[in-house]
Amino acid sequence: MAHWYKLTCFFFRYFKWFALLSAGIGAAAQLLWLFYAVRQPAYAASTYQSMAYDRMDTPHLSQFFQHTLALLCLSAVVWVLSAFFGKRKALYTLLTLPGPRAALPLALFASMALCIALLFVCECAVLLVGYQVWEQGIPTGVGAALSALQADAPETYVALAGAEQASLLPFVPSDLYLAFVQSPAGCLALPCSGTALLYSLGFVALLSGLLALSPFVRGTAVVLLCILFTSLQIGTALSPSVGVFGVLFLAAGLGALGWAVYLAYRQPAV
Repeated sequence: MAHWYKLTCFFFRYFKWFALLSAGIGAAAQLLWLFYAVRQPAYAASTYQSMAYDRMDTPHLSQFFQHTLALLCLSAVVWVLSAFFGKRKALYTLLTLPGPRAALPLALFASMALCIALLFVCECAVLLVGYQVWEQGIPTGVGAALSALQADAPETYVALAGAEQASLLPFVPSDLYLAFVQSPAGCLALPCSGTALLYSLGFVALLSGLLALSPFVRGTAVVLLCILFTSLQIGTALSPSVGVFGVLFLAAGLGALGWAVYLAYRQPAV
C-alpha cells in the first residue's frame, strides 16, 4: 500500500499540471466565447441551459469541455509514453523498486482518475462563473437584437417596443440547475441519478485504465486513438442507454487495468 501511495503521488505531481493547464485553457476558451456570444443578436433568445449544451451543431460549452478533456488525456499519455519508451530502463526501474509490481499500473490508474476528477471540479466552477457572465451579458444581446429588428422589421419592433425589456430576457426558473443536469459536462461532474453515476465511474475508469495500460503495450497508436475517441464521447452521458454504456465502460476500464497488472508481472521490461 505504501509503495502504491508513493507512486501515485509521484505521477500525480506531474499529471496535476496537465489537468490544471487543460482546465485553464478550457475555462478561458469557454468564458471568452460566452462573453462574446451572449452579446450577439443571434443568441438573444438563448437560455443558459442552451448555451451549456445544445443538441444541434451550434457551439456550446460542453463542446469546449470535450476538447479540454481530450487535451488532458492525450497530454498524460504522451508524457507516459515518452518517459517509458524514451528510456528503456525507466519502466524496468520502477518495476524493480521494493514493492509489488502491480503498484505501477494501479498508481497510473489512480493518479489519472484524480486528475479527471480535478478537471470535473474545474468545469463545475466554469459553469457557475459562466452563468454570471451570461446573466450580465444577455441584456446587451437583447438590445442588439431589438436594434437589428428595428431596421429589418419595423412593425414587429413597434409591437415589442411597448413591452418591458425584462420580459424579453430569456430568464427561466432554475436555469443554472437545468444547465447542469441537461449538459454532458454537468452530468459527468455532478451525476443526478444512479445510472448517471455509473456512467461517470465507467467513463473515468476507462480513460484511467487505458492510461495504465499504455506503457505496457506496443500498440501505442491504438491506445492513443481509443483514449481520444472515448474522451470525445461525452454526449453519450445524455443517452437513454447511459446505464448500459456505464457498465460497458466500467468493464472495459477494469479489464484494461487488469491486463496492465498482468503485463506488469509478466513483461517488466519494454
